[in-house]
Amino acid sequence: MHDALSWNKGATRFPLQPVDRADLSVSDWGQLAPYPTRETHACDERVVTIICPKGHDERPKRITDGCHERDCTQPGCRAHVGRERGNRVAGVLGRAGDVGWSVAVLSTPKALWPFLRYQEYNDWLRSRIFGEVVEPWARQWQFRDDSSVQLGGVVVPHPCGENESEWQPHVNVVWPCRGVRNGEWMHGRYHVPREALDDLRARWTAFLSTLWDGKDEQGQTVQPQVFYEFRRSTAHRLHALRYFLRGFPTWQSWTHDVRYYGIFACGVVGKLPKLPAGETCWAVPKGDDPWKCEVCGSRRVEVSADVQSGDEPCEPPVKGRIIGWKGRHWKRCDEFHRCESHAPPGAGSGFVVAEE
Repeated sequence: MHDALSWNKGATRFPLQPVDRADLSVSDWGQLAPYPTRETHACDERVVTIICPKGHDERPKRITDGCHERDCTQPGCRAHVGRERGNRVAGVLGRAGDVGWSVAVLSTPKALWPFLRYQEYNDWLRSRIFGEVVEPWARQWQFRDDSSVQLGGVVVPHPCGENESEWQPHVNVVWPCRGVRNGEWMHGRYHVPREALDDLRARWTAFLSTLWDGKDEQGQTVQPQVFYEFRRSTAHRLHALRYFLRGFPTWQSWTHDVRYYGIFACGVVGKLPKLPAGETCWAVPKGDDPWKCEVCGSRRVEVSADVQSGDEPCEPPVKGRIIGWKGRHWKRCDEFHRCESHAPPGAGSGFVVAEE
């Protein structure tokens, strides 16, 4: 945070101007606050060829393998980071059972974008969104204005929109449509009337009015946009995890980190009531592990080069392993050839693995 700022984390609002620079405009703040970007890199993703060591593969499988770092821009590494983030969120929200999720997207006015480049201001805003805006709204429209219902959710900010090079911060809130009342789980409504969306926008605008006068740089009155939907089926919830939990390698981690509130806050999740009889916690369905053989369950072994067809003789083996399956002998030397002349002695047809 800049030295010119004087700010109290326990305050009910944050200042919109630095104490000793009251003459600065919003555009001046934009020049003062640096964009929260970071250095990125693109790893050399390699294509790995793998086969079952017990000979159950009809053909080798090819998968990509990268560094899996958050600041890597390779698509495979970005997808891996998003899956890990999504699995963690699903493990927490899934404590409410196999129920649908509600999603609210809250935009921030452009006048606040320079201030949100500071991590302290960004954290202050996000820490109050669920308890002061989303939870009261959900109690009124999803739980028939029952103030005794306790809810929990996750706040996931995004530093940008579709154009990842432009700073456009907005906040996504995801919560299960299920709350706790008197030590028992209680279902809420997925569908809400049109008036509920207007009420959500009014609540969000009223919350932001304590931070900003409701006008843009030209003095025009603007109103932040809001969006609500629900993800009821497993497929829709998985899509929500992929979209809202995706990584942003060009932006610093605090601009899109995940935080839990309400009954899912740290230290509270272990005190949740038991689910109704016959229900279990929801989790992301496990996909097929490309390294695991579907037939025997063995972990596939890696071969570094491509498979070439043909039975022509090859050079004597230099290093590696002799691999073969279903009567077809393969040997691994400098390149990976199909070669029946270099089968190990006594291996016969259909040998598995032998060291050279």
